[in-house]
Amino acid sequence: MNTMKLVCTVLLALFVGNALAADAYFCSKTNSYVYIGDSIDTVRQACGPPTNRSSGPVAIKKQAKIMRWTYDFQNNAVLRHADGQPYYRKGLLIIDFIDLKVHRILLRGQDVQGTYFCSPTLPITIGESNLHVRQICGQATLIKHVNETISSNQVNRTVWQYQAPYLPPETLTFDDNKLVDISP
Repeated sequence: MNTMKLVCTVLLALFVGNALAADAYFCSKTNSYVYIGDSIDTVRQACGPPTNRSSGPVAIKKQAKIMRWTYDFQNNAVLRHADGQPYYRKGLLIIDFIDLKVHRILLRGQDVQGTYFCSPTLPITIGESNLHVRQICGQATLIKHVNETISSNQVNRTVWQYQAPYLPPETLTFDDNKLVDISP
């Protein structure tokens, strides 16, 4: 009879585990669940120490919609100071915007944090609005919309693995001590 009880328990755990696989994990030691968003301390308290663990910093990447403005100033392009006096520039300036704010500035092929390229007195810097750039540099030669994968920030990633009897191992992933993924 104990064998039948064990088989039923394993089947139930498999069924429930698969049904909740995306956002919950059943801790067999305490017969309780942990959920996506729980802290690492909550999981440790509910499930005990993991079978395996690793941790370290990782860069989080995300897909972003970028508006790319290209200014192609050919040899001796005439720009104007705020007082109307002309000055001359040549080169390529590319400015990427995310949510209408400057995200990246590429000047003659080099990443820069800011530039006086369009005006000797008014800088363009990371975080400026697209309206500010338009006032300083005028209409871009080319405006293009692209989707790119960008690094948004760095987190401390911790990966724990649990091995319950008669079940495949489960991997729990934490970013900055919050449970973000449960996978077989």
